[in-house]
Amino acid sequence: MPGAKNQPATHKQRWQAVNLKELHPELSYRQIGSKIGKSQTFASKWIRLARLHNSVADQPRSGRPHKLNAKAIQLILEAAKQKQCKSAAAITARVQQKSVLKVSVSTVQRALRREGLKHLRPKVVPILTANRDTQGPNLALQPREQTQCVGATP
Repeated sequence: MPGAKNQPATHKQRWQAVNLKELHPELSYRQIGSKIGKSQTFASKWIRLARLHNSVADQPRSGRPHKLNAKAIQLILEAAKQKQCKSAAAITARVQQKSVLKVSVSTVQRALRREGLKHLRPKVVPILTANRDTQGPNLALQPREQTQCVGATP
């Protein structure tokens, strides 16, 4: 299988390397790597990390911690789910009113994206006019003040 050694490591392959070393301690890292279709470096790395952490899961990465705590994320989610017409700027203002955190709109957008709520912009739908039958398929959006958000009550 050409190029198989360059594929991303799966948890199954990581456990296979660790289990092979435990079951057959006489095997070298090169032999273990070739048995599972990976390199000697891969085998030695994951066996060493499994001994160190008792797990083959990815460890947390270093870097700046998230600015938002669990309470702030909960506030953002509540504000986002309250109405469909809320924007990220409105959610930011609400979070800043209810907590002492100073967050930016982009921080709120990232938090929403992580929680799977990335499309919070109001959806504009045309208000059908009385002469829609004469316009046929060429219906145009009405001016901005005559549009309404989907799911919003006027």
